[in-house]
Amino acid sequence: MAHVLHEQGQSFEMERVSTQRIQMWAWAAGHSYSSLELDLASTAFLALWYEAFAFDQYEKLLSDAGNAHKVVSWLDMLVSVLGTAANCWVKVVELFTANPDWPHTHLRHLEQDAREQFHFLKGLQQQAAEHVVALCSTCGWEVAKDTSSYLASQQEGNAAW
Repeated sequence: MAHVLHEQGQSFEMERVSTQRIQMWAWAAGHSYSSLELDLASTAFLALWYEAFAFDQYEKLLSDAGNAHKVVSWLDMLVSVLGTAANCWVKVVELFTANPDWPHTHLRHLEQDAREQFHFLKGLQQQAAEHVVALCSTCGWEVAKDTSSYLASQQEGNAAW
């Protein structure tokens, strides 16, 4: 875990996107019978791509664990990337709920995965933002840009579900 975070009694952990989830959505793409269903699957793949990108950034954070400035930069980027991934899952759920006649019932179970992933990513995003705020406060820095924007949007109530 990142040395800088441990010094403050904090931790932040992420996991790689699971092969099972990738295969589940690949199966959905292979069983898409309409452009709307393909839009659903492709949006899910975009969310998975952002999740994978976030994990790559997390690994970079770990490699720079002793440098508070770099840890703040990586965490700030994670706040943005995790938000983008979560927004993709919002679109997936909206596609399910806006079109109750589709997708075919064989894809409906994926709506729950999308909802769960949205909530999971929003939780990670909140944790990352809290760590950015704490580190910036400790170091006497202004809160980083993406985290500042995220916090402002939270105060305005711009959060899905």
